[in-house]
Amino acid sequence: MIDSFRGKYDWASNFYYKAPFRDSNGILFKTSEHFFACCKTSDPDWVQRIIAAPTAAAAKKLGQQCPVRPDWDSVRIWAMATSLMHKFSQNSDILTKLLATGDQLLVEGNYWHDNFWGDCKCQNKSGKHSKCLSPGLNKLGLSLMNARTYFQTIQSMAVNN
Repeated sequence: MIDSFRGKYDWASNFYYKAPFRDSNGILFKTSEHFFACCKTSDPDWVQRIIAAPTAAAAKKLGQQCPVRPDWDSVRIWAMATSLMHKFSQNSDILTKLLATGDQLLVEGNYWHDNFWGDCKCQNKSGKHSKCLSPGLNKLGLSLMNARTYFQTIQSMAVNN
């Protein structure tokens, strides 16, 4: 199991800055966090501000401040999956790393109380983060594993033809 997207596995993080990509419209995104944050809004001015953000952290912050599209909850998994498909299909070095994880469980372990995209491992000694007492949903980890399965299938098909 890979339980953190730091250090050796930093390439799996949405903040990984060494894998820019273009979306289907040809727009260049510095990180998958930039793409994801842009998907949160339909306001073109906010989209431009997010694209221009110098870092993934800045893009995330803008994504938390922008007017959120009304259907966001129903499209956020799609947005994450799409960002990962672009990221890995256009950066062969990290695609190789993703494929090298084989069938390992990928968990976005964190300490910032994100139990939707990951699994928070905070000590929760004060009890103020009750959501961290239960295992996280790990939607980022699941999205990465789905992308991995897709690319494994493509690779297998290419080898068998």
